[in-house]
Amino acid sequence: MLKMVGAFLIIGATTLAGFIRAGRYTERCRLLNQWLSILTFLKTGIGYQAERLPELFSKVAALVQYPEVARLFRTASEAVDFGSGRSVDDIWEQLLQDPQWDALHLSDRLILRELGQYLGTTDYRDQVAKINVCQERLQQNLNLAEAECHKKVGICRYSGFAVGAAAVLLLF
Repeated sequence: MLKMVGAFLIIGATTLAGFIRAGRYTERCRLLNQWLSILTFLKTGIGYQAERLPELFSKVAALVQYPEVARLFRTASEAVDFGSGRSVDDIWEQLLQDPQWDALHLSDRLILRELGQYLGTTDYRDQVAKINVCQERLQQNLNLAEAECHKKVGICRYSGFAVGAAAVLLLF
């Protein structure tokens, strides 16, 4: 009986590890989709409505469906407002350093970091152009991430179970 419980625990733990690893791939796709939506909203607000960044960040916080992302943009909105004494680039960098974005690859972060250097420092046409470039590059990364996700999610899940089953066979 004790062996059976141990076997289930080993298989369960390795299967869970496989699902967690697979979740990183799907999380990256979700975050890239989220960023593409945010960038579309920012582009519209800057290019067509000529809104200030604090108001735009507040609106993003209200529209985003994930509470942790909304919190980040509310904080950024308060920090960007006049009199804060910090540059938009510094605030944007702090926003990107949050653990919420850990599933993003370095290339994704570099694209977003580059955008932060232009927000609030150039005229609206340059900002919209930079957002367009950023969106195109993130869309390319999303396409690659989705292809990788389709290949590796199933493998991670099954290999987690298989490793557990092999360990049980070797141990018992």
